[in-house]
Amino acid sequence: MMRRLDAFESALALSDSVAPLNVVAVLRLAKGPPPDVLEQALNRLQHRHPLLRARITQGVDGHVFEPSDPLGIAVRRASRDRSDQWVDEAEAELNQRFDAAAGPLMRGVYVGSGDGPCEVLLTFHHGIMDAASAMHLCRELLVASEEGGAAQVLELLPEQPAAETFFPASYQGWRRGARLAVFALRQVRGEIRDRWRVRGRWHPPPPEPCRGRILSFQLSEAETSGLTRCARRHRVTLHSVFDAAMLLTVARHRYGGQSLPLRHLVFANLRPYLDPPVSDENLGAYFAMLRFSTAVHPQRELWELAAEINREVYTASKRGEKFAFSLTSAMMMRNILRLGSQRMAATALSYTGVAKLDRDSPFPVVGLHAFVSSFRLGPEYTAQVRLFAGRLWWDILYLDSEMEPAEAEQLADEIRKLLSVEAAVS
Repeated sequence: MMRRLDAFESALALSDSVAPLNVVAVLRLAKGPPPDVLEQALNRLQHRHPLLRARITQGVDGHVFEPSDPLGIAVRRASRDRSDQWVDEAEAELNQRFDAAAGPLMRGVYVGSGDGPCEVLLTFHHGIMDAASAMHLCRELLVASEEGGAAQVLELLPEQPAAETFFPASYQGWRRGARLAVFALRQVRGEIRDRWRVRGRWHPPPPEPCRGRILSFQLSEAETSGLTRCARRHRVTLHSVFDAAMLLTVARHRYGGQSLPLRHLVFANLRPYLDPPVSDENLGAYFAMLRFSTAVHPQRELWELAAEINREVYTASKRGEKFAFSLTSAMMMRNILRLGSQRMAATALSYTGVAKLDRDSPFPVVGLHAFVSSFRLGPEYTAQVRLFAGRLWWDILYLDSEMEPAEAEQLADEIRKLLSVEAAVS
């Protein structure tokens, strides 16, 4: 593996240079494979996927993927003293940076004795992984850990070029520059407008040191189906509903009832929009981070706000701004790190849709979680959401130097109640 990182991958590497930027996937298993079998399966998958054999170094013209030496994915073993022991282990993984220059950019934790329930934690440097490929790799790992799985011949995947290589023609060549100029002007105009309207009311970055903390909740199957029907009736995406619920909750509890524009991050899966599309089996950060600023009043009705967010995201998508955001992300991250005085956003949300895992395998998955590290210049309240086993699973991250656990749980409870009430009235 030898290639230069593209703009978005470089932005992720820049962020990781000041604070860990990890993806932690948690598989909660009713019965897990023996730890040594899991480790053997991981090493076979490393042989299959080029990015699992890579490291990130600083070249003359920027960051570069290079072959990692030595190979082998480390699996740390932890005792399962209580059923939620995995929470402590996940927080530790989120807050421990990779030695990116040495590699490899993945590691694992096995929580359990190998006899009965266990949790398998897979930690990745965000520069090599997105939600789609992480889920595909989890499926591959469970299959490779089954009896007889070790005898299967795993196809070696070819190295993939950077995502920018697959951008549509309108974001290639001279047309790229013209589109980015228009996009930059729109962003500068919005920045000036927001700073005038807010006039210092956004929360500043918390003091150092700060550590990411996690918490989770789920909606029931009835609440999930009711909310889905209601969103369909209002003609908005579930992503927009979740985003609106987070913004309303943060405005009410963190901004004292003020009416002001709040920045929020949403994430777009680029894989289906590339030319040609990139399969989920190919690891990589094939996603874009989009930033919006939406006027939020704490008394605003959820579906009204969700409809406005839906329009904003649709308009940005129609303009192709997911590609523009990706191409300018490294420059934006450099500016954020250089200034060091303003948060990227109040909230960040990633909804990855249906998580498909074989629940009839020898290692039934009874719980599925995913978390992404944040840092003091990042969002105040971050959530990863997916639909698994008929329920919506919310995984939240906050910073301990900014928010006490009781406050973070209060916000999570408010979001859950808000969505549950809307589902009930559907």
